[in-house]
Amino acid sequence: MCIFCPDQDDLDYLEAATDSPPWPTPNRLIDQLPSPPSPPEIQLLILGLPRTGLTSLRHALTALDYSCYSPATLDAHPSHYAYWEEALRAKYLDDGPLFTHTEYAKLLAGHTACIDAPSAFLAGDLIAAFPRAKVVLTRCDPDAWARYTLHHHQMVDSSLDWRSFDWVPRSPWDLARTV
Repeated sequence: MCIFCPDQDDLDYLEAATDSPPWPTPNRLIDQLPSPPSPPEIQLLILGLPRTGLTSLRHALTALDYSCYSPATLDAHPSHYAYWEEALRAKYLDDGPLFTHTEYAKLLAGHTACIDAPSAFLAGDLIAAFPRAKVVLTRCDPDAWARYTLHHHQMVDSSLDWRSFDWVPRSPWDLARTV
């Protein structure tokens, strides 16, 4: 029970409070996206970094009748790239108000799980937007992940070099490499 609204529990109050920001929002692309008839019930937030077994996990969740919003969904709806960019810019560049349940409900309409990029880079915001969702974090050894990610991207585009991965934490094998 919420002390401010006795007829709501704490989670309902939190969702209602974060759903309507007290500041005016500028014209954003996400605001042009229609609201779903009934907001999605996101049950699972799979928030591991890409290349940590998420594709296999997505296939397993699909077999269990979860509808996963994933990079495959993003590729099927290219217009969503702009919405996710808007969310990322708000989060990391302080470029506009952060997305709330309202905006994420529009983006994730019709899905019961969210997995892989770009949602993994907005983990805190998604947890706040969907406080009832279960959170799963996939992980692996950071050095192994960096090697595997670099190998994967070099197979896709051999012009990539280490300067493309400046954001990856340094490790002993990285420091030994000459640029």
